[in-house]
Amino acid sequence: MKKLESKKVKKYGNYKMNISGAIIVLALVAAILSVFAVLSAKNAYREMKLAENADQRIKDYYTADTKMGFVFNAIDDVLGENSPKSLNEINTFIAEELKNEGVESFIKEEEMIFTIAIDENRKLEAYVSLDFSNKEMRVLSYKAIPASEGDYSSGMIDIWDGVINIE
Repeated sequence: MKKLESKKVKKYGNYKMNISGAIIVLALVAAILSVFAVLSAKNAYREMKLAENADQRIKDYYTADTKMGFVFNAIDDVLGENSPKSLNEINTFIAEELKNEGVESFIKEEEMIFTIAIDENRKLEAYVSLDFSNKEMRVLSYKAIPASEGDYSSGMIDIWDGVINIE
């Protein structure tokens, strides 16, 4: 066996293993993996916040949708029991019955418009047509719309600290 070892020493020389290069590579790999772990954790946190925000928006929408269902039930009750003669009677009844629910009602020609705030940026709007002779209600339009329209008469839109000219 000694003879074999001495041949190796003669052939390759008497080298000792140097591990400093391996330690440097290992440290770089650990640092890179740590950076990716931190970035991944930040991305997961942003995704969680986005999902929570979407969840809240959906809950707000269905809360307003439920309130609109109360409006439709109240209209059915009025049409079935009292036999109102005009849209003004129904408008007055709805205003009194659902005043605490945040329901706004308007009359436009032969239609009634009901709006309920979903959140600070959106509201739920329903156009309803009523047939007093048949005691029927027909929903013509039911949609979420922006809560307010912007004022663009100046031709400028204020965004953050800057301004975009839309002319």
